[in-house]
Amino acid sequence: MGQPCYWQLSDRCVVPELKELSVCITFQRDLGTSDWTAFDYKQRGKLSVELGLTGSRKQLKVWLFGKENTVDLVEDLALHQWHTICLTWSATAKKLKVYLNDSSLKEIHINGSQLAGCGMLTLGVSHNVLGGVMNYETGKELMGSATLFRMWSRVLAGAELAALRCVEGDVVRWSQRDWGNGPQSASYCQAEPDSNLICEWQKYEIAMIVSIESKLQEKEKLKIILQNWFKDTFHSNISVHGIFISSSWQQLDLELGEQLEVQGSRVSSNGTTAQRYDCLVHVEVTPKKDVWAVQEEIQRRLSPSYYHADGVVKASPGSLTVISVEEFSNNTESPLHTTGPPALSTASTTVQLPSCTSVPSSVAKEIPDLCNPDYTDGYTCTFHVQAQSLNVTETKKLIVSLLTKPYTGSEFIEVLPGHINVSHIAPGSCPDHDQHTLQGLFPWPKTEPQDTAIVLCEKNQLEKATRFCKLDGMTDIAMWEPPDLSSCERIVDDIADLDKVNVTANNSGEVVDLIGSLVSNQTNLSHSELDTVLNKLKDVVAISPVSPDMGENIMKILSDILHSKADLVSFTNKILGVTESVGDKMDFNGETHNLIVPSMALQLVNVNSSQFRGLTFGVSSFTSDNSPQIFVNETFVEKPLTGAVASISLPSVLENFFPQNNTVRTRIQFQFFDSCGLFKNPHDNMTLNTYVVSASVTNINVSNLHRPIIITLRHLNRVQAQDQRMCVYWDFSKSGGGGWESQGCVMWNTDDFQTTCQCNHLTHFGVLLDVSKAPISELDEQILVILSFVGCGLSSVFLGVTLLTYLAFEKLRQDYPSKILINLCVALLGLNLVFLVNSWLASFDSRGLCVGVAAIQHFFVLASFTWMGLEALHMYFALVKVFNVYVPSYILKLCAFGWGLPATIIILILAIDKDIYGSELDEDSQNPLQDTSPFCWVQNDNAFYVSVMGFIILVLLCNMSVFGVVLIQIRRMQANKISSSSTSGLAHDLRVVASLTFLLGLTWILPFFSWGMAAIVFTYLFAILNTLQGFFIFIFHCLMKENVQKQWRIHLCCGPLRPEDYSDWSRSVTGGGRGRQVRSPSVKSEDTSSMRKISDTSISSVNQMIA
Repeated sequence: MGQPCYWQLSDRCVVPELKELSVCITFQRDLGTSDWTAFDYKQRGKLSVELGLTGSRKQLKVWLFGKENTVDLVEDLALHQWHTICLTWSATAKKLKVYLNDSSLKEIHINGSQLAGCGMLTLGVSHNVLGGVMNYETGKELMGSATLFRMWSRVLAGAELAALRCVEGDVVRWSQRDWGNGPQSASYCQAEPDSNLICEWQKYEIAMIVSIESKLQEKEKLKIILQNWFKDTFHSNISVHGIFISSSWQQLDLELGEQLEVQGSRVSSNGTTAQRYDCLVHVEVTPKKDVWAVQEEIQRRLSPSYYHADGVVKASPGSLTVISVEEFSNNTESPLHTTGPPALSTASTTVQLPSCTSVPSSVAKEIPDLCNPDYTDGYTCTFHVQAQSLNVTETKKLIVSLLTKPYTGSEFIEVLPGHINVSHIAPGSCPDHDQHTLQGLFPWPKTEPQDTAIVLCEKNQLEKATRFCKLDGMTDIAMWEPPDLSSCERIVDDIADLDKVNVTANNSGEVVDLIGSLVSNQTNLSHSELDTVLNKLKDVVAISPVSPDMGENIMKILSDILHSKADLVSFTNKILGVTESVGDKMDFNGETHNLIVPSMALQLVNVNSSQFRGLTFGVSSFTSDNSPQIFVNETFVEKPLTGAVASISLPSVLENFFPQNNTVRTRIQFQFFDSCGLFKNPHDNMTLNTYVVSASVTNINVSNLHRPIIITLRHLNRVQAQDQRMCVYWDFSKSGGGGWESQGCVMWNTDDFQTTCQCNHLTHFGVLLDVSKAPISELDEQILVILSFVGCGLSSVFLGVTLLTYLAFEKLRQDYPSKILINLCVALLGLNLVFLVNSWLASFDSRGLCVGVAAIQHFFVLASFTWMGLEALHMYFALVKVFNVYVPSYILKLCAFGWGLPATIIILILAIDKDIYGSELDEDSQNPLQDTSPFCWVQNDNAFYVSVMGFIILVLLCNMSVFGVVLIQIRRMQANKISSSSTSGLAHDLRVVASLTFLLGLTWILPFFSWGMAAIVFTYLFAILNTLQGFFIFIFHCLMKENVQKQWRIHLCCGPLRPEDYSDWSRSVTGGGRGRQVRSPSVKSEDTSSMRKISDTSISSVNQMIA
């Protein structure tokens, strides 16, 4: 198979001595050899393995300090699959942990003080070096591929190792520049890119040498050139977080006559000198991408020369490195290439050994070999001394003479006279000034360097505050350190005490924290407390720079205020003003930043004026218990967005309002509010029915856009087609602390669930609902629901009593009216019972169950109205067609029609489309914010209007006609009778009208009169009378009916309440003193010669039906 290849760590990359470490390697095996080696780290000239990883079938072998530690596996590592093995060790914990594919395998106790430094590291083979020649053990090489070998100088937990799988180590990283071919170049493995290895990360560190040809020499001005370079070179998805430059190890001298191409023209350099700088750049890629793709993209974009008005920038191709990092370092300088050891200072005496930074081979020889035992460390040290003598020259000589004396303690230290530089400094003193803090006002006096000032505490004056005046080691100037106020108590105990605090740039952060703690404990802020809090927040934003953390704390305070029970109507402008000021002044890295708190969201976008093509902000989901979920798209969306709670889309013409030739990017901010209590309604009949969303451009008033802004807002409560909606914006200048206006906004599109508006300016937008068109308030709706359930429950009980009475007593159900009444009661009882359990059954979320319930509900509705119609038909036969009318099997035919017609309609609907039935809150509902109980019913509008509304209207028209005819016929018949008392006659007429009204279901016409001011009255009447229909049937056809009362007394009473004569009772009526038996509608008059007798018979028949 030929000679195995390996990778060896470059001599320029030194592994230091480590007291704790983490190592990870990812590899795959192509051949199942019995033994294999992942990596091998040994001290130079030694055979023992200082750190290594090998394997043998179902075992891993971890080497540390020359000792082999075995880890048993359940099965051998699978071939042709990538495996990641990580090792961590700490001298303090004395534990070696082994991880396989992010899972912990074993924990081994190992003693050891530190990992030896300056060793040799190889991948894929076990090695040793004798006489400068690399030797490797055959039969133990890795037959496969390896990638992502990294080493850290700290112990990482298992979760950290998994999270940092794409991040470079701080000791050894996976970069081809850090790995050399060793003594035998023929055995060096060539790197092969693999597109299947995807590793995504967002934070990167770019290190390079740049040459800048410019007349400018100040570092800050050169950084501006570099900032413009990166801003013009990188796309919006790559944001720069920091740029650090320092003078490089050499300068690049341009020869006379060398040409530079600038913007298409060629200009002579005329022998100018281009200064070279070490440059370190921190960038973040959003969204995160594959590391290899990011590295290639950055390399490609930074390769060409950059031409600026103040100079030309060129990156040295051989020096450019891009690595993924866990976090950005806080270094303000980045000496990428050094010619000697790092410097030391008394303030920070840590030493940074040369890391695996890529260094051009041409200067590699200038880097000190720290692994050479003959090398002696050299350091640069800076410190301050204070002398009593006023003679500067003599003092300098004394210092030099003292420092040049060799020090022979535990270590030998020698300083050469030529390496000593003594400078006389005049640090001045720390000036006197007044400091406003939460502990009060502290007037610090003028203080000399290295002295401590003392001031009494304001609240507890027995205690003292101190402050040290230090001599700064970097600037050689006296300056104040932060005061020690630990002994002083705060002067603020409640919100009212905030007036005692004077907000400054130094204490603004503490003031915000204090306000947050005070407001979080308040549930009902008073008017004065709200005014104090908002004024202090306004002062903070006006005086102090706003960091992301401070901005988030301010937003949390405003969120707490919105969730309190305080009356916010008079503070709307202040709250909106503070929110907008936070967005305008916030200083953050990158192009976008957002702050999301309960009830509020703030999105900030720094846009490139020349590349602006539109912008869309939206809230994708929101519930009152959670924070909003927001999104931003760098496009303009013309069509209304569906599914979003709120969205606002800005057109590209907004670019015309951006400042021109401005080096600072224009900032656009979006805001989202869910608190309707923050915005007052314009008048009683209008209410805010959406959340509020806004957009603004910092320090720019945008109005009269010729291409409108698109705002789409979801309704808080579902509206009907006839409800009036209005697109509005918040006008800050309106009297009374602001208010809603509609000028410049039009409604573009609307449905039951959302409304889309078009506006020609930027501000806060919402949609108002005209509640005068929707008379049912939330309170009324709750009352109506209660009335409906109570009424249906009562009706069910009394319908049951009515049915039990007629079915138990045979003598009550011998005539046709009673039999028709029994069928009507059965239909109404079924309708009420199904209505009562409908919502409960719908809550089971079973599609089949809901379809069945809806079909049964529909059936009983149709059956009830069918039997009401048959009641009217029977009355018509009894009173109008009283001669020569005979219908065989009369009741049987009525039953076939009364139950068969509804059943036929239901069967046809189910056969056509069973999905016509379902729940009102089905899966496709676009209104998840609607808080409505589920109800199984007809969901198709066409089916509803035809099979429900059409059927009911037809029956009601027939019943109303019969009702009028019956009343006229009864009146005529009564006119032929001997007149009785007018009072008893009126009472009888009212009783007949009421009984017929409920029996024929005429109360169902009330919804047709529910318009205008009387709508709520008719709605209540409808709910009460219809749900109590069964109760009124019991009243008129049981409780007030004499024959029913007599049967109750006969069969249910005893003693004096029981009638003496309880013989069989016949339905005979007396007409002119002569008995006659009448059955209607089969009327067989034995003697039809007398109209008087017929009239009495008909009236008696009707009385049996209605009384």
